[in-house]
Amino acid sequence: MKYNSSGYVIRISENALIQMCLNGLEAYIVTHKENNEDKSKLETFGLLWGHESTLTNQKTLYSIELLSIDTSAVRKSNSCEPNDLALELKRDIMTSFWPHYDFLGDFHTHPYNNYRYVRNNKLYLYSEQDRSSIEDFTSSLKL
Repeated sequence: MKYNSSGYVIRISENALIQMCLNGLEAYIVTHKENNEDKSKLETFGLLWGHESTLTNQKTLYSIELLSIDTSAVRKSNSCEPNDLALELKRDIMTSFWPHYDFLGDFHTHPYNNYRYVRNNKLYLYSEQDRSSIEDFTSSLKL
């Protein structure tokens, strides 16, 4: 197994991966009514739950077991703004009823028209907004 230079591995359970795909496809394909306007090709946003452990070689394993879609996120075709209250509520519920699952982070989709466009423009890499969001989140954890 190859590791990245940061020394961690991310394992996504089959159930979590299926949920990501199904919810991402629904947000992309199905028309959503919003303020009497039809919208499709929307981003979707979700929270990732699982656990962190240290492997015998001292590498960190993040095991994503489930996800929850943030239904209160403001979704557009080029961005997704999560609702902080949703994370607070879900964290409280998870801690109370399923304490063996930790909040590991979030995910969102990027709804592009075709894979060639993504590949040719290297859109599989983090966007500047993604990097900024990760940095903001990481710095808030250190408080």
